[in-house]
Amino acid sequence: LYIYSGYMQERGKLGNTKVVTTVMSNFGLYKALDARGIGYEKTAVGDRYVYENMRANGHRIGGEQSGHIIFSKYASTGDGILTSLKLMEAMIAQKATMSQLCDGLTIYPQILKNVRVTDKAVAQADEDVQAAVKEVAAKLGDTGRILVRESGTEPVIRVMVEAPSQELAELFAWKGNISCVVEEPISEQVFGPELGQRVEDFLNLLLSGEAVAKKEEPKPAPADSVIPAVTWRQVCQDIFWVGGC
Repeated sequence: LYIYSGYMQERGKLGNTKVVTTVMSNFGLYKALDARGIGYEKTAVGDRYVYENMRANGHRIGGEQSGHIIFSKYASTGDGILTSLKLMEAMIAQKATMSQLCDGLTIYPQILKNVRVTDKAVAQADEDVQAAVKEVAAKLGDTGRILVRESGTEPVIRVMVEAPSQELAELFAWKGNISCVVEEPISEQVFGPELGQRVEDFLNLLLSGEAVAKKEEPKPAPADSVIPAVTWRQVCQDIFWVGGC
């Protein structure tokens, strides 16, 4: 999407049309398109919704991060062979390798957690869930994002977090996981009530930047930083995560 939309823009073929993406497209793609001045649309997950938007608005290129790219001039669904040919066209015309054409695009670490619930609508609308999402979004600011949505095929809430580092994305995804389970915190489901409460308290401390790993001297977190003073691996060690990380 990034390479070919840029190629279309350079040739004046993009015009007033936009790149159609889904809500699961990588945060780094949006930042890169913004930097190029290329507009975009966001749809629900699925080729069907991407193409519906393209057809309704006259957009010429769209797709999902899974690799399903649609060129509406030639097809109404993703086509791997067509996509390969189009990418080779861009590489040959611009006399550049694919890696060179990706300059300016940084893919952010993306964590997806599935939280099983009894009622998706109730869980999504829960005040605690909304508060947790707002808290994580505020801490990430323009350096990442959190997306909490209902699965269309399973009784689960999907929590997706993108952040500058893998550790930070994991941390905030866990925060979302715990808040999404309305009936019972996921930490209690996994660890039992007593240890589960310790896990939840520890993760809350991490979000506030006040926790450090065991066997280490306390180190105050920078006042202007949202990155906790421990790594995700240290978190796993501290809460005795079965199976390791």
